[in-house]
Amino acid sequence: MDAVEKLLISSKKLYDHLLDKPNKDQREEYIKQIDYLLEQRERDIFSIKDSGIMLIEHTDYQTILKYDNDIRERLSTIMLQIKTDMKNVQLTKKSEQSYLNPYAATLTLDGMYFDKRK
Repeated sequence: MDAVEKLLISSKKLYDHLLDKPNKDQREEYIKQIDYLLEQRERDIFSIKDSGIMLIEHTDYQTILKYDNDIRERLSTIMLQIKTDMKNVQLTKKSEQSYLNPYAATLTLDGMYFDKRK
């Protein structure tokens, strides 16, 4: 199996994994698997670069290119979803803080007088 076939296989695995949608409970494992597959794919890409193979001239070039575009699109969607979830968590924390201490925003030092005399 040559380096281009390994890249094609690792791209297919990553693409198939990205098609699945994880549950809230399995999200961390899902992201770890994405990270692992991305690292494997990166190693395959570097092995092609190191060997000096011209990927453009290979017969599987269009398939790899299609997988690459689909992977990028799906990863950006997942990234956007993670950012939205993080923003919601921060908003929940902030609203919880305001519920626990509703007068925190009104605490000011205006109108206080400090007497220097003893």
